[in-house]
Amino acid sequence: MGEQLRVRTFGGLELSEGQYRADAPAKAKALVAYVALAAPNATRSRLAGLLWSDLPEEAARANLRLVLTQLRKALPGRVAADRHAVALNGDVWIDAAELEHAHADPAVVLELYRGGFLEGVELPGAPLIDEWITDRRYRYRAMALGALDSVVGTALASGDSDTAMAAARGILAIEPWHEGAHRALIRCFAIAGQPSAALAQYETCRHILDQELGVEPDPATRDLLLEIRARESAPPVRRGELPVPSGTLIGRERELRHVAALLDDPRVGW
Repeated sequence: MGEQLRVRTFGGLELSEGQYRADAPAKAKALVAYVALAAPNATRSRLAGLLWSDLPEEAARANLRLVLTQLRKALPGRVAADRHAVALNGDVWIDAAELEHAHADPAVVLELYRGGFLEGVELPGAPLIDEWITDRRYRYRAMALGALDSVVGTALASGDSDTAMAAARGILAIEPWHEGAHRALIRCFAIAGQPSAALAQYETCRHILDQELGVEPDPATRDLLLEIRARESAPPVRRGELPVPSGTLIGRERELRHVAALLDDPRVGW
């Protein structure tokens, strides 16, 4: 049992030790995920009720005994069970717990979050654990989006358009209709001197919003598009012929304070 037991819950449910992938029924693997994530020393009564809530307790406990036998065969030495409780032995890694400590690193978040929590896993006759799964699914989705959204804002503010672009694409992989992420990509393309790509991203955003939500882009997104188009239509400036500013910021402390306040205001969308 020298290998680490790895439990992947995003985009499905997979148990592995090194190169070995454990083959067990869905409820058996779900039991491992639940114990690893929510109840390190779960009682037999709780597990039986969660996984077979449609059955009498005696039948549910009998099913639990069968599942524990299956897990002992699939993961030798990993299951510690007595008459009262079930736990896991050894070094156990689970992606959902790691996500909570990702520190808003887009590469880590994207590596961990490969889809919804226990996506596609079917557990018939278990409405109680279905409720737990649904609650966790919303929680981790919001956590991943929040981490990536924070990265986008910070990266744009610091001028790191590459990181902002990677994080924005990560958001769209989770939520294709996230308009703030589309707007960030549009801005990044414009900064990179790729106005055609910026305009194409706007059209992608408009199409997705129309198809998924039946709405038009926000005014902030349309204003960004108009700004990019205006820059494209402006006559090119040759070296040595830079336009003379119509005014000066020197002595405009009031205006400068107003601009700084806008940049610090979290309500001002990026």
